[in-house]
Amino acid sequence: MNKNTEKTIWIILYFSFTLIFLLLLYLSNENRVVIGFLSSLLIISVSIRLSVLYPNPSKKYIGKFLIFVDLTVVYLIFATDTSGISILYTIIIIMDSIFFHNYIFSFLTIVLGYISFIIHKISTPSLYPSLGAISLSSVIVLLGFVFLCSILYFLKEQIIQSSKLSNSMNDIEEKNIKLEKAYCKLKEHSEALEEMAALKERNRISRELHDTVGHTLTTVLVEIEAGKRLLIKNKPGGLDKITLAQEQVRKGLKDIRSSVTLMKEGKDLIEFIPSLKLILEDTKLHTEVKIQYHISLTKNISKTYEKIIYNSLLEGITNGIKHGNAKEFIFKLYDKDGNIFFYLEDKGLSSKDIILGFGLTNMKESVESVNGEFNLKYIKEKGFIIQFILGEDLNL
Repeated sequence: MNKNTEKTIWIILYFSFTLIFLLLLYLSNENRVVIGFLSSLLIISVSIRLSVLYPNPSKKYIGKFLIFVDLTVVYLIFATDTSGISILYTIIIIMDSIFFHNYIFSFLTIVLGYISFIIHKISTPSLYPSLGAISLSSVIVLLGFVFLCSILYFLKEQIIQSSKLSNSMNDIEEKNIKLEKAYCKLKEHSEALEEMAALKERNRISRELHDTVGHTLTTVLVEIEAGKRLLIKNKPGGLDKITLAQEQVRKGLKDIRSSVTLMKEGKDLIEFIPSLKLILEDTKLHTEVKIQYHISLTKNISKTYEKIIYNSLLEGITNGIKHGNAKEFIFKLYDKDGNIFFYLEDKGLSSKDIILGFGLTNMKESVESVNGEFNLKYIKEKGFIIQFILGEDLNL
């Protein structure tokens, strides 16, 4: 039980003892002083248990001893109480033993409380003159004890389960917060790396333009100037120089078109297989999950296929960590007989009834849009598995 629940039960027990004490004083016309003294001892005892002993687990055994003392005091109150209200003391002591002690001790307390009640009846023939009256009242009290104690045990079990559920929810919330932070770091790192790769590629293209197109244009200017001087002086070889310059211009235009196409289509901004390994290694680094992977592609694939595989891997790992609490992944990507095979196993928690969310729906539609075969399944020993097959790539 959590601290708030324990404090609530403490307050209920303490005020219950106080209320019974006041009722006994009000209803007892005889022996009021004795009953008041004994009831005061009970209130002092429960105050010590609740405020001093129970908060300290090492002293809880002293609380068990005081409960036996309280049962003795209650028996003495039985002997002087003619109202019958004092039996409520026994019920409150039983509540104490059930909520704050183990099942064996609480059961022993219940038995002793009931026995003390029966002994009191037998020892006071003036109140119960016949054996039949004693037997009937004993059975009624026994049934009442069984019913009340069953409710108290059930209530204790519900409180314990509720406390465990609350603790589990808190743990899950803390883990989700950590995973969200790790995922954000992974995403930021991936975005930063992509920007760096794009910048690197732009710089490479700039260098290529400078080294090739710039050199070509410089050569063209030299050829044109040379041809121009030869033509002005009516010397031979001028047209040859112009022809060479023309060839250089054609080559420069070709190089420019290639570079522009490269930037427009985004090709080679970051290599495909290293980008997959980056996701896997960064995930292991930032989330502390285990990942076994095997990537074996014997040929290049189209940008469309690369995008489907990249997004599927990222979505699968994210879902496995966030929703399946996965601690281990197995990833395989390979080609065979002209087809590409994708396999991701997350070793996490799932259900046989798989509901496609936004990410999985997009993944399925992406694979099927290129006539691929998409499959999801859950195996108890392996966890959640994502598989798909992409047919022969005709868009290279």
